[in-house]
Amino acid sequence: MRIDGKISLPLIDEIQAAGLTPLQLKESLVKRFREFVDIPNVSVIVMEANSFKVFVSGEVRNPGVVRLRSETSILQLIPMVGGFSEWANQRKILVIRKEGGKEKRLTVNYKRVVAGKDPNFIMKSGDTVIVP
Repeated sequence: MRIDGKISLPLIDEIQAAGLTPLQLKESLVKRFREFVDIPNVSVIVMEANSFKVFVSGEVRNPGVVRLRSETSILQLIPMVGGFSEWANQRKILVIRKEGGKEKRLTVNYKRVVAGKDPNFIMKSGDTVIVP
């Protein structure tokens, strides 16, 4: 599945997959394939449920791609990458997020979130987290 939640297939081009159950997706595919095939035989197999990627780089112990399967906050994400390195600036974590085709840059103060002074920051699919 592409990042926009669609899949591309021969003949039918693209179809929305995100947000559909496997049965709903199968029904949508059968409907679209009927334009080209009399009795389409379609199987939908879920390889990974509700997963999305977040990219973490900078001053963390294990930078890289993290696959998330449920709502995850910055307080949960940092331990998943081994925590901060000793040089990390926990007050100026940069989150780069694409919304509406535009890049949005957000600064998160981890120390204030831990102290309860700022709300916990929830990660979204495709976020890039840079710890300076």
